[in-house]
Amino acid sequence: MEAVAVYAGYIMPDSTDPVYQAFLLRCWLIPPEGAGESVVWRFELQEVSAESRRHRFSDLEQLQLFVAGRLTAVVNDTHGDGETHEAD
Repeated sequence: MEAVAVYAGYIMPDSTDPVYQAFLLRCWLIPPEGAGESVVWRFELQEVSAESRRHRFSDLEQLQLFVAGRLTAVVNDTHGDGETHEAD
Protein backbone atom coordinates (compact mmCIF):
# COMPACT_ATOMS: atom_id res chain seq x y z
CA MET A 1 0.00 0.00 0.00
CA GLU A 2 1.36 3.42 -0.98
CA ALA A 3 1.65 6.10 1.70
CA VAL A 4 -0.25 9.30 0.92
CA ALA A 5 0.49 12.62 2.62
CA VAL A 6 -2.51 14.83 3.33
CA TYR A 7 -2.08 18.48 4.28
CA ALA A 8 -5.02 20.77 5.10
CA GLY A 9 -7.39 18.43 3.28
CA TYR A 10 -5.31 18.23 0.09
CA ILE A 11 -3.44 15.14 -1.05
CA MET A 12 0.24 15.84 -1.66
CA PRO A 13 1.18 14.92 -5.25
CA ASP A 14 3.45 12.01 -6.01
CA SER A 15 7.13 12.94 -6.41
CA THR A 16 6.87 12.25 -10.16
CA ASP A 17 4.15 14.90 -10.55
CA PRO A 18 5.52 17.99 -12.37
CA VAL A 19 4.12 20.32 -9.69
CA TYR A 20 6.08 18.56 -6.96
CA GLN A 21 9.31 20.29 -5.95
CA ALA A 22 11.73 18.73 -3.47
CA PHE A 23 14.99 20.17 -2.16
CA LEU A 24 17.61 19.29 0.41
CA LEU A 25 18.74 22.41 2.26
CA ARG A 26 22.20 22.60 3.80
CA CYS A 27 23.19 25.51 6.04
CA TRP A 28 26.60 26.21 7.47
CA LEU A 29 28.09 28.88 9.66
CA ILE A 30 31.19 30.87 8.83
CA PRO A 31 32.68 32.25 12.05
CA PRO A 32 33.68 35.91 12.30
CA GLU A 33 37.18 36.72 11.09
CA GLY A 34 37.80 39.57 13.47
CA ALA A 35 36.52 41.35 16.54
CA GLY A 36 33.18 43.05 16.04
CA GLU A 37 32.28 41.02 12.94
CA SER A 38 29.14 38.90 12.79
CA VAL A 39 28.82 35.25 11.97
CA VAL A 40 27.70 34.54 8.42
CA TRP A 41 25.37 31.80 7.23
CA ARG A 42 25.76 30.14 3.84
CA PHE A 43 23.21 27.93 2.13
CA GLU A 44 23.10 25.20 -0.48
CA LEU A 45 19.91 23.92 -2.02
CA GLN A 46 20.13 20.57 -3.79
CA GLU A 47 17.31 19.50 -6.05
CA VAL A 48 15.99 16.05 -5.25
CA SER A 49 15.66 14.88 -8.84
CA ALA A 50 17.52 12.90 -11.47
CA GLU A 51 19.74 15.91 -12.25
CA SER A 52 20.33 16.68 -8.56
CA ARG A 53 21.51 20.23 -9.33
CA ARG A 54 23.00 22.30 -6.51
CA HIS A 55 22.52 26.01 -5.96
CA ARG A 56 24.58 28.01 -3.44
CA PHE A 57 23.54 31.26 -1.78
CA SER A 58 25.50 33.76 0.24
CA ASP A 59 22.46 34.91 2.22
CA LEU A 60 18.95 33.91 3.17
CA GLU A 61 17.34 36.53 0.91
CA GLN A 62 18.93 35.02 -2.22
CA LEU A 63 17.73 31.57 -1.14
CA GLN A 64 14.17 32.85 -0.62
CA LEU A 65 14.15 34.63 -3.99
CA PHE A 66 15.33 31.48 -5.75
CA VAL A 67 12.69 29.26 -4.13
CA ALA A 68 9.95 31.83 -4.78
CA GLY A 69 11.03 32.04 -8.43
CA ARG A 70 11.00 28.26 -8.84
CA LEU A 71 7.55 27.93 -7.29
CA THR A 72 6.20 30.79 -9.41
CA ALA A 73 7.60 29.08 -12.51
CA VAL A 74 5.73 25.87 -11.57
CA VAL A 75 2.49 27.85 -11.21
CA ASN A 76 3.08 29.60 -14.54
CA ASP A 77 3.81 26.28 -16.25
CA THR A 78 0.69 24.62 -14.85
CA HIS A 79 -1.78 27.53 -14.79
CA GLY A 80 -0.24 30.04 -17.19
CA ASP A 81 -1.08 33.22 -15.27
CA GLY A 82 1.30 33.40 -12.32
CA GLU A 83 -1.58 33.50 -9.87
CA THR A 84 -1.90 30.92 -7.15
CA HIS A 85 -4.99 28.74 -7.39
CA GLU A 86 -6.74 26.73 -4.71
CA ALA A 87 -8.27 23.37 -5.49
CA ASP A 88 -12.04 23.31 -5.84
